[in-house]
Amino acid sequence: MIALKDLRWFPAVTTHAFFGMLLHNWILTSMESAAHEITLGAGLALSWFLFLVIAFSLLPFQGTRGRPGSSARAVRPAVGAGALVLAAGHVLLLPLGLWYTVRYESLGLLPLLVTAETIGLAALAVLLWQRPWRHRERAADRPEVPKLLGLRDPARMPPGWVPVVFYRSDLFPHNLRDHPLEIDGDRVGELPPGESLVIGLPPGEHTARIPVSPGKYPFRFAAVPGRTVHLYVGADSRIALWNPTVTRQEHSA
Repeated sequence: MIALKDLRWFPAVTTHAFFGMLLHNWILTSMESAAHEITLGAGLALSWFLFLVIAFSLLPFQGTRGRPGSSARAVRPAVGAGALVLAAGHVLLLPLGLWYTVRYESLGLLPLLVTAETIGLAALAVLLWQRPWRHRERAADRPEVPKLLGLRDPARMPPGWVPVVFYRSDLFPHNLRDHPLEIDGDRVGELPPGESLVIGLPPGEHTARIPVSPGKYPFRFAAVPGRTVHLYVGADSRIALWNPTVTRQEHSA
């Protein structure tokens, strides 16, 4: 099992920290002659703002039973190449940031540089230490879970199967494209904007995933006999830019 739960925070943290480093370098190169006049207070303010943004991205995600944070105890990570490149960028940009600081004689933005690099390099160290891609390779040997597809009415589910209904918003920016849907690692269809999709599953624990970058993270839920599972697909604002994913779960008799 992966320590630090499932590393769902990794893309958001590395992205925000990386843009903090870019902001530091952009300010120095754009101001040039005036760079040495930047006050330490300005650097501390920008550093504190970056810290707050990153702290917000670490808040618990929607859980498996509608409680914040519960999914972080069960979901395995899917760390994309883009997030890894952003984290590695901290190693490459650190010498450049220090060189800009010395060249323009600006110590005022040093707190922003230190904050961005400390958080970014720490995130990269955790990623390399945990090596979550090993767990993805092991998942390839999992047994296939039977599924019923092509259903329209969850009330007509055959005995022994649990109806699972996916709902998707048709509000912008959710209406730009159809989202592919995976259940227990298998592709089960497309979910158009404003529509629903009914899947039949055997009782037990399952995972749902919208494999659209950067929304690659599985949502764990339980299929309970005699009850209908309602899953809602939307965007999680705690991921940088836009992250289409399963946002919450409900049950009905």
